[in-house]
Amino acid sequence: MPNKGIFDVLLIILLFDGTIFLMSSSQYPGEHFAKSKLRRLIMNIENDNKVLYIVQAALIAGVYTALTLLLEPYSFGHMIFQFRVSEALTVLPAIIPASIPGLFVGCLVSNLLGGFGPIDIFFGSLTTLLAAFASRKLRKYSILVPLPPVLFNAIIVGGYLKFLYYKDIPLLFSMGWVGLGQLLACYGLGYPLLLLIKKRFGETKIQDK
Repeated sequence: MPNKGIFDVLLIILLFDGTIFLMSSSQYPGEHFAKSKLRRLIMNIENDNKVLYIVQAALIAGVYTALTLLLEPYSFGHMIFQFRVSEALTVLPAIIPASIPGLFVGCLVSNLLGGFGPIDIFFGSLTTLLAAFASRKLRKYSILVPLPPVLFNAIIVGGYLKFLYYKDIPLLFSMGWVGLGQLLACYGLGYPLLLLIKKRFGETKIQDK
């Protein structure tokens, strides 16, 4: 089991809420000082809603891009089937509004650095943005939150991949493989992440953030 302090730091990065602090049970020299400085930093940022929104969006964009590029052979692979672990973060619009632009920017940067070209850069990122807005609308129904990125990517991304890059593959086959990769990432990884965050920090605390 990973160190509890590391786990909490990861959640702080994703939620970045001034009321969420390091809760590591381990002690080390200077730990109190570090925690105190982190609390003050987070609380100062939280006092400015615009800055908080930008910081949250930037952090999520960075995490999405890092996960995508670190696992590049699976994220792109230049095959019809892709498994992007970073797509697990597409559930975050249900609890963090700033994740909508964050996911868009993260996907845009990722596709710029390793995608299928201009069409993928534009339409792939736009698909992520539209799905994020839809997931936000479904935030009261946890089981439905991961559905938009699955459906949107299957139809839009699966569609243009077939007509532009895999012309010999049937359309439904193309959509199905893209949808399968999204299903594994969004429901296999993203849905448990969403439930974990809601359980750890409470439904009422994050429902309308």
